[in-house]
Amino acid sequence: MVEFALVLPLLALLLLLAVDFGRVFFGWVGLQNAARIGASYAAMYPEAWATPGDAAKKAQYVANIQADAAGINCALQNPLPAPSYPNGTALGEDAVVAFTCNFDLITPFLSQIMGNPIQLNGRAVFAIRSGQFAGPAGGPPPPPPPPPACHTVPNMVNRTVLQARGDWTTTAGFTGPFTPATGKDTEVVSSQTTIPASNPGDCIAIGSSVSVVSAAPGACPAGQAKVPSLVGLLVSAARTKWSANGFTGSFSPSGQNTDTVLGQTTTPASAPNDCRATTTSVTVTHGPPPPPPPPPPCTVPNFIATPSGNAQGTWTAAGFTTTVSFKQVNKLPYQIGQQDLVSSSSVPCSSAIQVGP
Repeated sequence: MVEFALVLPLLALLLLLAVDFGRVFFGWVGLQNAARIGASYAAMYPEAWATPGDAAKKAQYVANIQADAAGINCALQNPLPAPSYPNGTALGEDAVVAFTCNFDLITPFLSQIMGNPIQLNGRAVFAIRSGQFAGPAGGPPPPPPPPPACHTVPNMVNRTVLQARGDWTTTAGFTGPFTPATGKDTEVVSSQTTIPASNPGDCIAIGSSVSVVSAAPGACPAGQAKVPSLVGLLVSAARTKWSANGFTGSFSPSGQNTDTVLGQTTTPASAPNDCRATTTSVTVTHGPPPPPPPPPPCTVPNFIATPSGNAQGTWTAAGFTTTVSFKQVNKLPYQIGQQDLVSSSSVPCSSAIQVGP
């Protein structure tokens, strides 16, 4: 019993210390939560602290913090400090709430060491999520952009007149006249002229006008001829064909006849079947004709279990040009049981085959 009497005061002191430490920690946690509630409210209503401010919202801010801190036995500052906005009150900036409270200890020994009451600090930061104070985003929507000062000229060559008319007015957005305004819808455009003068891809005023020259599909307008394909012809034949198609422009080379045309280049540039001015010139590259492609292979038929008398007809029908060779001719006719080329294989049509019983 003496030992218990000696230890009891120490145990009681430790118990009181544990209780006070628990109360302090609980108070600190509650204080942080109260600061978070205040910062959250300040981030939602930053306009309450703008000039002249909103007294009702300020009072609600204080009431929210005091209600949450009421159970932590901690005396808050009076009056509570207002929230701060270090970087302004635009959306996404910080709303900061920081305050202190005085917490009363119940253990005299701890009070002598740490002082009584002790000061606890609460601080929280929330991003502003309501209001517009740093820019004009909360005002009326910005005016629509002004219409473009110019529109892009479309390339209407090789389009039908109907398509070109749509390209000019609907797609490109020009308000100037398109000539011809009606008719010739199925004819193909061979050239276009704008006023003011421009090329496809240029940007010109919206009121500019355009006129097109067109011809029936497959025909070239007056003063033009259709570019022939000369590749594969002898140079002499290509020269004749160039003139026969109505071209008066030069043909190069002028003195070569026996080579084969391998390529052609016109001035101005064109492709076969394009319509170009009859004065267009052409230059061809030439050389020996390319070797003919190898003949296609033939597929070996299956002779197994077929009569020998049908073998040659089957072989010829498959495209082969040779004669079937028979083993053991003295036993003909017989049912074929073997062949030296594998059926369904692809071999030259000049290949030979031997079959046997």
